[in-house]
Amino acid sequence: MADRSDGKDFETLTAEVFRRLSEPGGLVTDLSHDVTLPGKTASHQVDVTFTFKVAGVEYRTIIQCKDWVSRVKQEQLFSFKTVLDDIPGQPRGVFVSKSGFQRGAIDFAKAHGIRLYELRPPRDEDWEGLMRSVHVQMNLRVPTYVVSFGLDLEWIRGELRAMGVQEGHQFTINVPGGPEMNLRQSDGSSFDLRGFLSSRSPRGDCARTQLEANFDEAVFLQEPNTGLPISRVKLAKVSWAFEAHTIQSEMQIRLDHLVAYCFKDVLTSESRFLKQDGSE
Repeated sequence: MADRSDGKDFETLTAEVFRRLSEPGGLVTDLSHDVTLPGKTASHQVDVTFTFKVAGVEYRTIIQCKDWVSRVKQEQLFSFKTVLDDIPGQPRGVFVSKSGFQRGAIDFAKAHGIRLYELRPPRDEDWEGLMRSVHVQMNLRVPTYVVSFGLDLEWIRGELRAMGVQEGHQFTINVPGGPEMNLRQSDGSSFDLRGFLSSRSPRGDCARTQLEANFDEAVFLQEPNTGLPISRVKLAKVSWAFEAHTIQSEMQIRLDHLVAYCFKDVLTSESRFLKQDGSE
């Protein structure tokens, strides 16, 4: 028939799905694909079969797979039940279809204890009540600071006099910016300049504004480039040009592209989403 394939890939996928789903419990053994089992009256080719143990008793499960475009009819379930009845040991039956089952097939399966599953690409209705995508809206505030410092000249003169440097001696102090700036407090701990400026700058978006503040406590620039044997200079105040603007960005993160298959228990309507390799 035109709606039927040889089904080998679908059988392989089904076998892999059941193998992976059974791994956490460790109960399943001898999972096989495309094997022939002896029956009471004839031998039967089965798509997938595995055994499992409960309380020391071993049970066999036989899985029938149909990679069809059309839904499975009751007659296919009846034929499958005949196979189950002919194989010794009363094996459990599982029927897996790519396109679902007709109402008569579902009623027959319920009456005879056969589990029904759909294994197929997910549909829109499978996502009902579940998170299919995430909408992310980001508001990133970007502040900019252009900083200059005022030196505590009295303190610097006192330090130089203590070193014997004569009045009128000319020297230059280079104040580096960015990560090279080494600001310390009196106890030698680092001074958080960004936190200091942020706490004294406007909140929200702001056009370029000139600001100035005195340091509440002594702040020193360590290892300044002065050409003199002086290890630090004391800063009196800081001035900065400040501006801030907000960058807005939105993105839609889809989750359904991570899902290759929906594995649905037809009788309970419970579904699992699986990756391309059959894992959850």
